Amino acid sequence: MMRESEEDGVVSRGQPKFAPVVTKVGASTVVIQDCADGSKWLQYTRDGSLEDDVPGGHHRVDATVGKHGDLWMVESLYIGEVGTCVE
Repeated sequence: MMRESEEDGVVSRGQPKFAPVVTKVGASTVVIQDCADGSKWLQYTRDGSLEDDVPGGHHRVDATVGKHGDLWMVESLYIGEVGTCVE
């Protein structure tokens, strides 16, 4: 996603806010859910103008993290469209 944005000449400014919650724990798998706040994290063209007229907002985030040896790695990640959750 970041590579595509760079190729399209789009940069993100601001900072998203996260408050992840572990919803399921297994021996080698953890499921995490969040309602990420991207309202202050917007995309701009390189000349500094907004990339589109879509305001930032709250996105549902679902992730599964698995243990691989000594490392925990993201195995699946879903980031919903704006409005898919309410903080």
